[in-house]
Amino acid sequence: MIIKKFKIKTSCNDTNTNWKELHDEFLYKNLKEMKMNKSIIEKTLVACEEIFVNISNYAYKNEKGSILVKMVYENNKLKVIFVDKGIKFDPTKYDDTDINKNFKEKKIGGLGIYIVKNVMDNVKYKYCSGNNILILTKKVII
Repeated sequence: MIIKKFKIKTSCNDTNTNWKELHDEFLYKNLKEMKMNKSIIEKTLVACEEIFVNISNYAYKNEKGSILVKMVYENNKLKVIFVDKGIKFDPTKYDDTDINKNFKEKKIGGLGIYIVKNVMDNVKYKYCSGNNILILTKKVII
């Protein structure tokens, strides 16, 4: 089993800078070290960016907050776990976006969650002791 952890402070004003830090110093670096193939790395990074941006922009409103990101690899499964103490929100309950709808008819939001659900093999949410815990899983063989 391989376990990695990274904690980052973020807010809606710092999203781009903090995403770059999380991407460069933790996610990409560890995915490469684990010898994940290019497709797995790209899909995982897209999903993680969507989740990170949503937490940064909505979980803490206009305040700074922390996000703990864990990466676990075992039994041919890569799990990226996001833990935050922001506003309770279960993205797995969010209705899937109808991508066939005309953009003028479509309500704003939801496309990022749709992408996450489609590039990862499993997305689970739980709320425990004041924490939002989102687990993204991808089946991989390295």
